[in-house]
Amino acid sequence: MAMNQNESGSNFFSEGSPKLDEIKKNLEGDSISSKLDGMKRLIAMISKGRDVRTLFPNVVKNVICENLQVKRLVYMYLIHYAEFEQDLALLSINTFQKDLDNPSPVIRSQALRVLSSIRLKVITHILIISVKRCVGDNSPYVRKTAAHAIPKIYSLDHEKKDELIDCIETLMGDNTTLVLGSAMAAFSEICPERIDLIHPHFRKLCNMLADTDEWGQIIIINILTRYARTQFGNPNPNERKNKTVTRKKKTSFYSDDDSDGSDSYDAEYDDGFEMDSDHRLLLRAVGPLLQSRNNGVVVAVAMLLYYCAPAAEALKIGKPLVRIVRSPHQISYFVLCNIASISRNRPEMFSPYLSEFFVYDNDPVYIHTLKLEILTNIASESNVNRILKEFSHYVRMENKEFVTATIQAIGTAAARIPEVQETCMGQLISLLSNRSEVVVAKSVVVIKKLLQLGDGESQNMEQTRIITHLAKLLEKIQVPNARASIIWIVGEYCKQIPMYAPDILRKLSTSFKTEAKIAKLQILTLAAKLVLANPSDSNIYLMFQYVCNMSKFDMHYDLRDRARVLRVILVSDSAPTLKQNSAKLLCCDKPAPEIVQIRDTGNFALNSLSHIVNHTAFGYQPLSDWPEEIPDPSVRNQVARKQRNVYGMPSLAAASMPTAGGSGGFYSDEESSEYSDFDDSYDSEDSDSFYGSSAKPQDKTKTKTKTKTTAPASSAAADFFGTPKQKKEKKVDSFFSNADDDDDFSDFSDDEPQKPVQKSGGANDFFSGGSNSFTSPAKAAPVASPQVDLLNTDLLGLSFDEPSSPAQQPMKAIPASGAAAPVIRSNLVLLKQVVSQGLQVEYLFLRRASIQGPNYSPIQLYFINNSNSSFKEVVVKGDKDSVTPNEPINVIPPHSRAEALLNVKFTSPTMPVKLSVCHLENSYKVDLQPSPGELISQSGAILASQFAAAQKKLGGMNETSGKFPIGEANDVSSRVLKVANVCVLTDDASAGIYQFAGKYILDGNDVLVSVEVRVGFARLRVNCGNAIFGTTLHRDLKKCLEKK
Repeated sequence: MAMNQNESGSNFFSEGSPKLDEIKKNLEGDSISSKLDGMKRLIAMISKGRDVRTLFPNVVKNVICENLQVKRLVYMYLIHYAEFEQDLALLSINTFQKDLDNPSPVIRSQALRVLSSIRLKVITHILIISVKRCVGDNSPYVRKTAAHAIPKIYSLDHEKKDELIDCIETLMGDNTTLVLGSAMAAFSEICPERIDLIHPHFRKLCNMLADTDEWGQIIIINILTRYARTQFGNPNPNERKNKTVTRKKKTSFYSDDDSDGSDSYDAEYDDGFEMDSDHRLLLRAVGPLLQSRNNGVVVAVAMLLYYCAPAAEALKIGKPLVRIVRSPHQISYFVLCNIASISRNRPEMFSPYLSEFFVYDNDPVYIHTLKLEILTNIASESNVNRILKEFSHYVRMENKEFVTATIQAIGTAAARIPEVQETCMGQLISLLSNRSEVVVAKSVVVIKKLLQLGDGESQNMEQTRIITHLAKLLEKIQVPNARASIIWIVGEYCKQIPMYAPDILRKLSTSFKTEAKIAKLQILTLAAKLVLANPSDSNIYLMFQYVCNMSKFDMHYDLRDRARVLRVILVSDSAPTLKQNSAKLLCCDKPAPEIVQIRDTGNFALNSLSHIVNHTAFGYQPLSDWPEEIPDPSVRNQVARKQRNVYGMPSLAAASMPTAGGSGGFYSDEESSEYSDFDDSYDSEDSDSFYGSSAKPQDKTKTKTKTKTTAPASSAAADFFGTPKQKKEKKVDSFFSNADDDDDFSDFSDDEPQKPVQKSGGANDFFSGGSNSFTSPAKAAPVASPQVDLLNTDLLGLSFDEPSSPAQQPMKAIPASGAAAPVIRSNLVLLKQVVSQGLQVEYLFLRRASIQGPNYSPIQLYFINNSNSSFKEVVVKGDKDSVTPNEPINVIPPHSRAEALLNVKFTSPTMPVKLSVCHLENSYKVDLQPSPGELISQSGAILASQFAAAQKKLGGMNETSGKFPIGEANDVSSRVLKVANVCVLTDDASAGIYQFAGKYILDGNDVLVSVEVRVGFARLRVNCGNAIFGTTLHRDLKKCLEKK
């Protein structure tokens, strides 16, 4: 037993935390067994959430180890931390390239994953070469990894779009289902508008859909749904909106042949529409997937059939959707939202499953509302009595909001089905005796609408009884809306109750001054209608004059205006035309009320985030309408320009052309032999998540075969240390980060984004920069500057060992409120003098409010001229939406300096602001990467008494915590304030408790920091609603507090 445990490595997870010094010795030893032991301990620590990036230099040295097990573990570590230690990972780039020729497909794929995790634009050409090599690899596992790397490259450099599309086109011609899903995912991220790429592969996608992995199926189905809406004709040409379709198959809906071919539907259609054979192939291919165990696949197939299938054939999506309603509440809510929208237009799909939508006591409130809406939508003459019986139980529930929604649903059912209006009216009248005023008020409002739907003389007797009953409730009901509705009913039907209406007006006149505004308006209108109905009754006329006089001195101007208008129409002779037509103005027929939906979801496509949140979400693409003219179907007969045959596999053209009798097998013996390259089974670690955005197409370079390319160190260095481009670079949207450690997809959720990269020192310093400024010209002041030895300075500011040095003269910043001592912060370098012929630009966040608004950060710029010539018209420019440009500084003499103020609006804690430092003779592109601690404002921070409650509220995924050895424990506050612009709430050195708070300027949410010091160790907790920001801030604070 002990031997098996040791061989499996499980003991590394159960033992205590090992010391990093011991692991470091193992990694630096010569023994393979010690290296393997050290790497296993590191991977175990990573799996338990430990941060072991400090050993990155020791691990990266072992990438050249020939032992396969050690190399695999090293790559697992590098994939996890390469994005955060890019400069060190860059040192081994040649080794990564060489490993692309390793005999093991696992090593080749992991080498590509590490390469694509280095987020530097200057190595994009190396990444593209590597991806092109891996696209033609013999192993499907490597080709799948190449497909995942394509969106990462695209996010780095949008100008490589055409080259990446060529790689995608090659991968789309792959005959392996393991690769196909990832290739289509890359297609949907980079070029979803290129429908022409799908034409030659459409039939293959349909035939291989059933064998693709589940998350690949979701992507392919969504792509094929949009493809069908643009390339095929409308299968329901004669169907009207909201038309009920009653055509069904002759066989039972529950029979096993639901998942078989649906050719039996073709003979039943007499609409004159001839369905394309490829359209029928698509519907036949997705049919069996309705029985998938993956809820996402079922919903995707249901939406495809709803949008692209004939109405009678789409009836079969009801049963699978109802099946997954029994899933957990989060998934059930998503499915019910789609069912509610479908049931409005096609209620017959879900009518057989009426009882599945009954509300249970353990259902959440948001599920209650959706089920109630669905029950209302599918109500018909055959089942309305059963639904009303169910509603009678709902009105007795404790949740009054749900009770009022049920009452509204009863009224909606009565309005839709006239045959049950009397039944619904009786049920609503029985609710008038309810003890809750809210229930009675809603019942009165709904009864008012139903009375307007009456048939006139045939229902006069029933209306009289109902109106009389409502009038008697005026003394009990105090809700303004309900009282106003009853008064309106009495006035509208005053001729049916001639004995009660004048007496009701008399009682209401006495309480007029205490009524609500909406009730006063209706009392005034009631008096006017009674005057018209009884022109000879002097008592009614006097009551009308009394109400008008009371309204004349009321505080509400609209009430005073209505009284003035009614008095002119009924009493004064100044407007004879109005007086003559007064009956038409006040007693005209009212239009029937419209049916109000419980939940309005607009016209968003189903199975989309926008449909759930009811507004346009980021990346939403509306579903196109059916084409007026059907495109030429022969485009799907063409042979793919790029296709790949693996070990004698049949060509793509032959595989993608189905025979008349159906599709044959998808795999050959040679294809299955591809997996023999794996000496270990692979798991979910092979998948990458990816995001991309649109880009500018550029050079087209197409690679059809595997090419062995090993760049020598000198060549790679020459490309890497290239000179800066003078032309303007296109702004790259890097809002989304890549998560190389997670699976391709997750069930109805997105992958957790990676931590942002803190770029300091290393090769990227040459391209680092600052933000734009709002400044006034300052007079240049001479400054004593030592002679600069250009031979001893770091060439082009590139250093792989040391971080970028701060300014030579630190500046004393304004201390944060509550700080015990002033905080000394150093200037940061925006532009290095070796790049700009002696002009160095430094910056410092001022940590105060900006005159441009709360979302702007004021930054002090320092222009230092270390050259022997002057710089004229110096200015910092940037995007006008996020940067306020400063007025040009006229001249900066040699060995002098000038200052300017810059106001920058940051949009993301991980996305730098693109700037240009310009003078009369040249300009330089720079990036200003904000430190997370500078994106915090002290304004509006919580009090110390509120800290515990706020921290508890921001727990769970909004909390980042860690324990580490601390340095000096008596200056915790000053070190925290040096990193973050927060308020000090608690500074108790004796108890070892420190608490800080602030506001995140990008969204206004609270940022809470707490430090607990115990016997040389500190526990740091950061609570913030933005997980990426909180993790990055925790990293910086830990680095500042940790014992050196």
